[in-house]
Amino acid sequence: MKKYRLKGIYIYDSLKKKLEFQYFICFYDQDNPELLIPSIFTGFIHKYSLVPYTQKSLASNIIPFLNYTIEQVVDNTPLFTDLKMQGIAGINLYHVAQYLNYISTNSEMNLKKSTVQRIEKNIIRLLYYLNDTGLNHNNTKILEKAREANQNIINTYQRRISPFQFCPDIYIHYPQGNYVTKNVLKNMREEVWDLFVEFAEEYYPIIAFGLVLMICSGIRVGECVNLRVKDIKYDRLNDCFYTNIHDHQEELFFDRGIDLSSSQVKKPRDKQPILPIYSRIGELYSNHLERLKIAYKTNHISNKALFVNANNNSMSGNSFRNYFSSLKKDFIQFLQDESLEETAELLSSYKWGAHIGRHIFTNTIVKSGYANGSSNRPIPRLVALLRGDSTEEASMGYIDEATIASVIKSNMDDISNIAGGYGGKLNEEK
Repeated sequence: MKKYRLKGIYIYDSLKKKLEFQYFICFYDQDNPELLIPSIFTGFIHKYSLVPYTQKSLASNIIPFLNYTIEQVVDNTPLFTDLKMQGIAGINLYHVAQYLNYISTNSEMNLKKSTVQRIEKNIIRLLYYLNDTGLNHNNTKILEKAREANQNIINTYQRRISPFQFCPDIYIHYPQGNYVTKNVLKNMREEVWDLFVEFAEEYYPIIAFGLVLMICSGIRVGECVNLRVKDIKYDRLNDCFYTNIHDHQEELFFDRGIDLSSSQVKKPRDKQPILPIYSRIGELYSNHLERLKIAYKTNHISNKALFVNANNNSMSGNSFRNYFSSLKKDFIQFLQDESLEETAELLSSYKWGAHIGRHIFTNTIVKSGYANGSSNRPIPRLVALLRGDSTEEASMGYIDEATIASVIKSNMDDISNIAGGYGGKLNEEK
């Protein structure tokens, strides 16, 4: 049986003159799964996005539908028998509806209504693509009617009109949506995350410094795993650390052929301050470097990645998240074993992952006054700068170099020279 799957590889971009990581939807025969043949559906995910993460997300909704369709054809399901001869040219809204009803009522999948609606939206996008490229004309009239109706929607927050609304004989049995959704944990008490770091240092030293680095600088997981040892800088004059953040995927992961969807650098930048929010960051950094020396000797690593996995290879974003997930699970169990059930229950009741470091950083710089102005209130633009966020035009005009310099100096003398450099960037962007 032929099926579809996603494959990520590096390709050379002749315009940018560099290797770029891209995803491809390929089909293969189950008797020979290693032989992958690029399919026309690759053009679909590339049309909607050049960002690998988005390509993967889109493909994750499309591929199960395609494979489900193939299975129905093989099983001679009445609605799908015509596809044996017609192939993708025969796919219509009835096939999509049957698939949506299947995943909606599948108790093992246990999907939320919003998840099914997102899948529906992306499969409909696929139908539009097939229609616009001349590969399928089964749904033209209804698709055009829905497209015209959506063009009249002015409010961008209004839900898009589905083609199914023009098909009275089709009913989608969406899940009822009676699910308890966990809120995202946006901060952690200092004594809790301090204990969390100590636990990581003892049981998960492989990512302990990474956790502290995110808490003290607010960088993202993808930015963290793109760091090399030489990207961590020490300012002797001001006795502080900073880091330069750039995309080094080609250097660190090129020869591995691994999933890099969580290894992207969202915003390249220089001189990202590493604040001493955690007092022992210098000690953890020294211990981390000692671990790396052993890894480099063992695996002869030439790229000097700042983070390596258990196999002494450059650690990807997915690998970091997996380690963090295990760390989180074991830490909550540790809290329960130590009769700290209330804290364990609190952490279990929220949804959180490696991004918690960025949340802790944000709350700390606001609470501690690192990003406050003369009125002792946080300046949104300065918070964005310290977090490495994109600029916001609405706040740029209210902040100048003097304000930033005075805020940083009044709160923390030893990073004033680093953060003061942001003032020049503001003036350049105005």
